[in-house]
Amino acid sequence: ASHGVRTPRTSFDFLVVWSVCAICLLQTPYLDGVFDEAEQWGEMLNLHNSFTTFINWKPLRTYKVNEARKAETARLMKRGLTEEVAERLKDSRFEEDLVDYISYLKTFHVFTSIPRALKYRSSDYLAYLNGIVAYLQDFFRRRNPLADHDQVRQKFSEQFEEQWGRKEVPGWQTPTMELPLYCRPTDKVFLSEGPRESHMQGKKYKKALIEFTKLSHEEQEKQAEASQAHDKELAEAEFLVNAYKEILEDVVERTVAFHHKKQSRTAEELEEENRISDDEDDQQAAKAVGDAERDSEDEEDDQPIYNPLNLPLDELSSEITKIEDAIKLYEKLKKDAEGKTFKDEQELECEDSQGNVMNLRAFEDLRRQGLL
Repeated sequence: ASHGVRTPRTSFDFLVVWSVCAICLLQTPYLDGVFDEAEQWGEMLNLHNSFTTFINWKPLRTYKVNEARKAETARLMKRGLTEEVAERLKDSRFEEDLVDYISYLKTFHVFTSIPRALKYRSSDYLAYLNGIVAYLQDFFRRRNPLADHDQVRQKFSEQFEEQWGRKEVPGWQTPTMELPLYCRPTDKVFLSEGPRESHMQGKKYKKALIEFTKLSHEEQEKQAEASQAHDKELAEAEFLVNAYKEILEDVVERTVAFHHKKQSRTAEELEEENRISDDEDDQQAAKAVGDAERDSEDEEDDQPIYNPLNLPLDELSSEITKIEDAIKLYEKLKKDAEGKTFKDEQELECEDSQGNVMNLRAFEDLRRQGLL
């Protein structure tokens, strides 16, 4: 719908309804807080918090640094260097961040590269996953206020249960308990055979083994069920990240493209862009004032809907294809706006000649009836 369309009262069609919704949006200041600055009114994701958590997750960071060092050592040895020399010549860059924000945006939904040993029984990893799910779900809700979010979530749950039952969830085809590097008495899984063997020689493992052998068959089964339940909890969180990422694919791609462009710009270009942006803001403000002065002289029916805040109303209405949907959005926005609006008739108080206090509406009713 055009933001400048005129709205004749004689035809209550989609344009009329959406025009009213647009006015409601423009007259509701608290909507400025729906999206933060980095989200650009729902045009882009803001995953900086998740990115910071990810790169500072020590177990994964240590693992990736070690793997990168091994690969570099192997590369140097292929050139004919001895292992000792290769160790000394390894690049120190592995101590730096192994992934930048753009790379993270492209791969935040890929979990199969993270070893099970780092995921299993890691409260930090589970909290990280739940944080991404919560953000994506909330972003989708804010971007699609008319969508049936419970139905969307239910559909995802059903899809997950189907894949889980068929053992088709990526990275979770094999239960942790069945992995060769898993130690059942201590409920731990390891990255390689060396650490596992060392663990099994320790006092902690031997004590746990004695305790485990004392358990009844039913108690051992309960432990197995608890392990499988934990697997399922992690797998579902990973599944949900991918599910929401898929329905927000256009936003993800737009976010990646924006940061690619931002990264490639020079300091001079950024300064020039900021200057142009400031000039455009000044021009828009002046235009808005001029429009308001001209519009105030027109009849109410001729008032155009302009957009001085430059809100992306087409994005907010992208899911609206029926009059009923537009009405629902209007009623929702109206209700939210009314909750933050001062109501003269209900909140202004008046006092009659006898000192009785009442709201403005009651006072006017009594005055019209000649009772005051």
